[in-house]
Amino acid sequence: MGASVTSIAGAPAITRPAVEVGDGGVPDAPVLEYRPEPWGRRDVILFGVLSTIGAVLLGAAWFGSGDGQTINGQVVYIDLAVGGILTGSLGGALQRFGVWRRVASEGRGHFKQRSELA
Repeated sequence: MGASVTSIAGAPAITRPAVEVGDGGVPDAPVLEYRPEPWGRRDVILFGVLSTIGAVLLGAAWFGSGDGQTINGQVVYIDLAVGGILTGSLGGALQRFGVWRRVASEGRGHFKQRSELA
């Protein structure tokens, strides 16, 4: 293979070379570019931070509610647990929307054939 292929972002692409079967009559397989991650650094950091905050809130609610309190004393910890779950879910949703936004801004599918890159 002669020329190297780079992704739209400028990173080196992972390519699969064409398969040469010989006289079997099977055509060569196309070379595809695959960019392994469609998310950016901001998406990953936001997801990690919000998921960690959610896990800490959920853990605090777990340990706080285990003191043998009445149900009225545990309402605050139930609210804290719900807030932790919502915070972690928000992190996942924002990361998913970031991926969708990035893939949509490229205007094409995630896999590209070599002929489309030229």
